[in-house]
Amino acid sequence: MIKNVLLAASVGAGLLATAGDATAAEPLFSSLALAKGNSGNLQVVGIGAANGLPYLVSWQDSTDGSWHAGFALPSAGGRLSSLALAQGNSGNLQVVGIGAANGLPFLASWQGSTDGSWHAGFALPSSGMRLSSLALAQGNSGNLQVVGIGDADGLPYLASWQGSGNGTWYAGFALPSAGVRLSSLALAQGNSGNLQVVGIGAADGLPYLASWQGSGNGTWYAGFALPSAGVRLSSLALAQGNSGNLQVVGIGAADGLPYLASWQGSGNGTWYAGFALPSAGVRLSSLALAQGNNGNLQVVGIGAADGLPYLASWQDSTDGSWHAGFALPSAGVGLSSIAVAQGNVRMVRVYDPHSGETYLVPAAKTGNLQVVGSGAADGLPYLASWQDSTDGSWHAGFKLPTTSCSLNINTSGWQSKGLDTNRSSNDPSMNPPCGICGGTRLPSGTAAGACSSNTYNCWACDDACRDHLNMNWTDLNWVVNVTRCTTSNDLMNGGTDAQTRGARYIYVLRTDNMLLLRRYDRSVPGNYYDNFQYSGNRNLGVSGDAEGDTNTYAHVRHSQLNGGWNPVWCAGEMLVCGGKIAVINNASGHFQPSSACLNYVTQTLQATNPDLVWSNVTVGDQKSTSTAGPCPHSEL
Repeated sequence: MIKNVLLAASVGAGLLATAGDATAAEPLFSSLALAKGNSGNLQVVGIGAANGLPYLVSWQDSTDGSWHAGFALPSAGGRLSSLALAQGNSGNLQVVGIGAANGLPFLASWQGSTDGSWHAGFALPSSGMRLSSLALAQGNSGNLQVVGIGDADGLPYLASWQGSGNGTWYAGFALPSAGVRLSSLALAQGNSGNLQVVGIGAADGLPYLASWQGSGNGTWYAGFALPSAGVRLSSLALAQGNSGNLQVVGIGAADGLPYLASWQGSGNGTWYAGFALPSAGVRLSSLALAQGNNGNLQVVGIGAADGLPYLASWQDSTDGSWHAGFALPSAGVGLSSIAVAQGNVRMVRVYDPHSGETYLVPAAKTGNLQVVGSGAADGLPYLASWQDSTDGSWHAGFKLPTTSCSLNINTSGWQSKGLDTNRSSNDPSMNPPCGICGGTRLPSGTAAGACSSNTYNCWACDDACRDHLNMNWTDLNWVVNVTRCTTSNDLMNGGTDAQTRGARYIYVLRTDNMLLLRRYDRSVPGNYYDNFQYSGNRNLGVSGDAEGDTNTYAHVRHSQLNGGWNPVWCAGEMLVCGGKIAVINNASGHFQPSSACLNYVTQTLQATNPDLVWSNVTVGDQKSTSTAGPCPHSEL
């Protein structure tokens, strides 16, 4: 929790919010889905809760298992209400979603299988029926099938499908079906590769084979009520289990426990009634299925009471027997949803005595099973737990690096601050002198509007003309974006001094809600901060100018972090101790914001990265909160 210690007399009571006053973070993503993309890298894709657009939330490298932050995906541009992932033609990963406005299917984005590049999608040709939900799976000849439930009639529709050869998309149609309204559905290949569409009856909660597609010619056929355990279900999932037999597992609507609702023999396609599964005995709010170590089917769910992940039950791949699970070691965070998929394959070194060479080979046939979920409190993605494919052991996960922690910060009522105007004049002879180039005023339009023909701002002219600074913040070194789920190691940013001496930073809270920090680099006695100079700010000045001489280094400015001279929410300096923020002030010559804006900084940190702030952080006016000194001893 962030606790503000107000030192400056100018910071009045109630001016800065404590952690309890800060606006709580709303869910970052409204849904998450997992699938393998290029080179077998596991992709976590979600919908931004604030804007409804698709994001690559995080991704895992298939070679070493490391996780990396994603980004906003190029997309068709429409808000989505739900999405699903599957590999389509040529192994290209397809992200298909339902348009929030019209209920129709969209190819939101897709990833090329060769280079991993992402591309914007488009509205799919479709059956024209508004959908309430959808699912994806490969059907006959590897053609990708998008199946959904009609919003008006609750019946199954082939919304759209993609040819596996050239990737062309085609409109679908109403599927022949059992004629029963469905509340949810799932897809998976069953016997002989025939695609099975299984759903829950909206009226009775029982499982139905809504429709199925022959793997030979792609013909669709009506399904029927499945033989089942006779228990009403609140949700279900499908996956192949032992010997390729398709397993339909659901949660009992009355008791929240897992049931094998029905299963299909892989040989002749006959369906059989299931039974109550041996389980951890915990009521579940949701579940997901995937094959884990040795092909054993794992049923993973969220505990309804505590939100933690459980191995509800698992099936042995050799004899098909089911076994009770247990509470999984986890990141300890309550989850609102989960998804499960195989990720990286652990590699081991093997020595070849004949060649004398050492080779990396897979330690198992399958990848390590990854359980990814959304935090119920913060909406952030977590690797809740993962299973080693070699020995089946389960391990606790962690918060995943992700695209942003601040997609939906509440900035209503905030006031931005433009450049300080005390050094603005249309008189080149003013004292102190304002930025001039060769003794003449900058013409209109110079340096992206830094100056005009009548008046100009000295701060902007100094940057653009005198010092010729690069205003693109992405080119700078030593920059940390705190609103991207930064870790303490990131914040220390390469300097061992951050643990003992204290690392001095400048920061800008931009009006796009990014909080950017950069190591302080202005020359001080001893030239310690020269270690963090930016080469692009050296030798760019005009000979003869006091600070712009070709032999003088021009320190990185707040305006550079801001990407120019537009208004900011706040700007100042911070002191980082042991990888956490210990002091925050508003010391910025360019913008000179009032101390009121420090409230915006504390709200942003509380909403995005409270773990990066000391509990007794000092927040106050620049005159009273120096960031040049050593770390407070109590913080180390």
